[in-house]
Amino acid sequence: MCGIFASKCLTEYSRLFLANQQRGTFASSLYFWSRDKRWMRKVPGKLSLTDSLDMLDAEDAYELFLGHVQAPTSSCRNWSSDTSHPFIVNDWIVAHNGVLENDEQLKKEHTLTYDNPVDSYIIPSLLDSMYVGDPVRCVSETCSMLKGTFGCWMYNTRHRKFYITRSGSTLYYNPDTSSVSSVKAPKVAETIKEGIIYEMSIDEGIYQVGEFKTNSPFLIL
Repeated sequence: MCGIFASKCLTEYSRLFLANQQRGTFASSLYFWSRDKRWMRKVPGKLSLTDSLDMLDAEDAYELFLGHVQAPTSSCRNWSSDTSHPFIVNDWIVAHNGVLENDEQLKKEHTLTYDNPVDSYIIPSLLDSMYVGDPVRCVSETCSMLKGTFGCWMYNTRHRKFYITRSGSTLYYNPDTSSVSSVKAPKVAETIKEGIIYEMSIDEGIYQVGEFKTNSPFLIL
């Protein structure tokens, strides 16, 4: 399995980064966000957080730190930036942990023409094709169609909103620090509920904004 993690606190993010390393050594990525700028880095194998932070200018200030470590679950075994999380399709950026069972079926049903072999790519593609102005409704409709397991962070660049969803895959959070992690940590130990859409806010923490139908073969508490 892969691992996703995020926090508005860089110190907490550093802890979650290390805690999730065991979940994927095929590829690693960082996505740093603020209201006026973004920074992303993808590399094959393990990534050094210290080296990555050294690449940033001293005056760079970010408000939310997100990441992903990848263990390949599709036929793709050769690293490239295109097949590494997070995936970007127009206004949607998505990082996913889990295994989807119906990505090819959904691709055909919605006449999507992308050629990315990674199962996760169906998520931002569906979000993009389903979007008609309401991002929460779009997330709900998309997640309700997915069969398999997933824990995701999603970002809509138009509305500048982050969303968290889970079905089957492990995912924990601390609403006060806007922290989420595929691995339970001392300060990130509350389980994200399945079938619930959470918004992850810098100012207001993590809170419920919607629901979706779950189709996971597992129940993980």
